[in-house]
Amino acid sequence: RGEFGALGHGDVRDRALPRPLEAVRGMVPADGACGTGHTLLLTDDGDVLAWGWNTKGQCGVPPCDAVPTPTLIGPLLGAGVRGVACGAAHSLAVTARGGVLSWGLGGSGQLGHGDLGSSEVPRPIAGLASEAVQGIACGFGHTVALTTAGALFSWGWNRDGQLGLGDTENRPSPCRLGGVPACRYVACGGAHSAVVSTAGELHTFGLNTCGQAGVAPDGSPRVLRPHRVGGLREAGVIVALAACGEEYTVVLSDAQDVLS
Repeated sequence: RGEFGALGHGDVRDRALPRPLEAVRGMVPADGACGTGHTLLLTDDGDVLAWGWNTKGQCGVPPCDAVPTPTLIGPLLGAGVRGVACGAAHSLAVTARGGVLSWGLGGSGQLGHGDLGSSEVPRPIAGLASEAVQGIACGFGHTVALTTAGALFSWGWNRDGQLGLGDTENRPSPCRLGGVPACRYVACGGAHSAVVSTAGELHTFGLNTCGQAGVAPDGSPRVLRPHRVGGLREAGVIVALAACGEEYTVVLSDAQDVLS
């Protein structure tokens, strides 16, 4: 789908076949992320480019309907970015020093700045200033951060318990997540989250209407606190990585088996 210039080719045409992005030819990609209609690309030089839907400033440039070609995010120059993530209409970057910056739509508190305001300019998240973050993941309107010590922080939209804090109240600032051992990987779906512990166990929380949390239905469509997905370790599965779609979850084991 090419609406709002989401494919970065300078127009709004849909395309069925892959086509090279001329604007980034010669650059070496280090990381990338996609939101509902925008994309972030991190190069090995630490530059971040964005394109696509931008009505909320999620591309890091002044709000406009579309950014049709990859555009450098000026405020991130020299920030030492080493990872990026996208929600539906918000964006985040992690620096080599473990800092986190966010920008875009903030109506559910997903920017983590303590309010519900949106921002076209990347801003450091003050609530994580004393932490060294190594990884981040975004759902539609929520974010989960993983520190180098294995701790988890979550904030933003929480209607379905996707923050894992035991309730359904939105949080505009990072909250430390309890009830889960030290972790090494984090992933988010539309309204659910999945984290992998250092012991290789999968813990999930959030919406479970389609079984995406890996928990048998018990009358509740939500898992409000981190829950260890049973059956994996019992079957000898040691989880290495997890990934989430809107309403499903996939894991990769240390033996390179894939389960979903």
